[in-house]
Amino acid sequence: MKVQLWLEGEEAFIDIRLAEVRKIHEHWISVEVIQVNPNDRMRLKRFIDAPAAKHIEESDLIDHLLIRA
Repeated sequence: MKVQLWLEGEEAFIDIRLAEVRKIHEHWISVEVIQVNPNDRMRLKRFIDAPAAKHIEESDLIDHLLIRA
C-alpha cells in the first residue's frame, strides 16, 4: 500500500511509496515501511522521540510504524 503521513507541525506529508499493513487494532494501524525516499526518511527520523526509544534501534522505529488512524 501507499501511505501519506502528515507530521504534527508540518504542512507537507511524508510519502511512503511502499508499505505493508501488519496489524489493525481499533484505531491503531501497524505498518512495515518498505520504501521511502531519503528526504522523507530524514524528516521521519527527526520526528521520532529518541529518549523514549533508547532501548529500541532507531531504524526499527522508522521501518515499523504504529499509526493512530
